[in-house]
Amino acid sequence: MVYIKGHIDPPAQVLVVVLDQNSPSSQAKITEALRAVLPTNAHMDITELHPGDPNLPTIRATGTQLNLNPKLM
Repeated sequence: MVYIKGHIDPPAQVLVVVLDQNSPSSQAKITEALRAVLPTNAHMDITELHPGDPNLPTIRATGTQLNLNPKLM
């Protein structure tokens, strides 16, 4: 859940996807996959960031990351 007064108000569920710098967007595929697993009345926003984004340390500090990078598995 993310809440930013005046920006994300009321709170929303946001999935942050980190892509390599020149990777194409995966948002359509992710949206399709989420529709298959979430209840029909549920919604999750998706935002795509790159490894150098200055917001990533703060986001990762929440401890809610899921690393699906096949290079690290």
